[in-house]
Amino acid sequence: MLDYAGGIGSLARILYKYYAIELLVYEDYMDSYKNDNEVKYIAKNDLDKYSIVLNSAMFEHITKREHLEHINSLVKDDGILIIHTLIRENIPKDPNWFYILPIHCSFHTNKSMEILMQDWGYTQSIYSPISKCWILFKENNINCINGNLKDFADSINMELQQKYFFYKNGFMDYWRD
Repeated sequence: MLDYAGGIGSLARILYKYYAIELLVYEDYMDSYKNDNEVKYIAKNDLDKYSIVLNSAMFEHITKREHLEHINSLVKDDGILIIHTLIRENIPKDPNWFYILPIHCSFHTNKSMEILMQDWGYTQSIYSPISKCWILFKENNINCINGNLKDFADSINMELQQKYFFYKNGFMDYWRD
């Protein structure tokens, strides 16, 4: 697993501390944290392909599709891409809306995400409102065969006694405002 643009490695720290799960972190900018020996940072030249690539709060900062393509290129042919970003159909006209800050330069809609999914070979997705993450599954992912992914999401929802995961063949267009 890789956390692309993982910052100070907060998720990697938690996963390792509480679950003994090692999450590699790629980060271009947080150099002062890279030598703390708590997080395993990976250098750009050592990036590979991964079964799971996570990306949190970065898509809204990217102005060139080639940068999105690079993130996707790190996902194995049968892998998963987990994205935390804002998806909106309408941009509020409120000049004080926190997302209209100069650092946010891209807005994604359900349609734009559906196009990226199709172009990149993802066929099914799950959205978790609690984590505000989309989980995109490539066509060859073992979880997508014979409707297993929908059944899996439904079984977790039943076990948790709440609608934790929303499944869709294609992009899960949860936010339609």
